[in-house]
Amino acid sequence: GKGFGIHELMDQIGAILGPLIFALALHRRGVPSGYPLGFSILWIPAILSLLFLALARIHYRRTSPPQGMPRKARLWDGGSGPFRSVDS
Repeated sequence: GKGFGIHELMDQIGAILGPLIFALALHRRGVPSGYPLGFSILWIPAILSLLFLALARIHYRRTSPPQGMPRKARLWDGGSGPFRSVDS
């Protein structure tokens, strides 16, 4: 649903912009002295992502309580449980 879409959007943006921002800081200041600048700049996208999540929660507020899982989904979930525990 929408939650998964928001999660994927933020994941892809972070995966691209985070390393680019850090690489730019290292390029500007040099390798040893660029690390503090890089880490301090990364607070800006972190705060922006928390703000974005808060706004998304306000905008996509749930209007009705969540419904239970359908019977077929419960059977599938219960039947696949032993196989999922092997993977972890």
